[in-house]
Amino acid sequence: MKTLRPLAIGIIPLILFASCATSRKGSLSGMTDSVSSLGAEIIENLSRIPLLTSGGLDLFYCAASFQNKRGRFPEDFAELQEFIRQSDGYLALGQYERVVFQPLPQDGLEIRYVRTGRTNEMKFTLGGSPTNR
Repeated sequence: MKTLRPLAIGIIPLILFASCATSRKGSLSGMTDSVSSLGAEIIENLSRIPLLTSGGLDLFYCAASFQNKRGRFPEDFAELQEFIRQSDGYLALGQYERVVFQPLPQDGLEIRYVRTGRTNEMKFTLGGSPTNR
């Protein structure tokens, strides 16, 4: 009986968790679908952690906002800063020691930057072909 207790403690939460999942209409593997979509969402979000920890998320968001509003990426950092000033406080940008915009083929843009107080250069790519990312 004592050996069944730890097993029951582990299995009961799994059964409760499985019973909370809903299956899609016409799908026999609703639990599998739920778990796989959750796994894909977690992996997608983990891929963005370097951007969060390097401090470039504001730069990424502002450049993407520029592209969404104007239909193209900014030509340089000064043009992006002017766009941010015209946003009436809607957009904000942190402090950077250096920001370099490098146009890429197929309407892509590589942004290299160094945050104030840091020494390593970071970069990310927007748009363009998937091989450039």
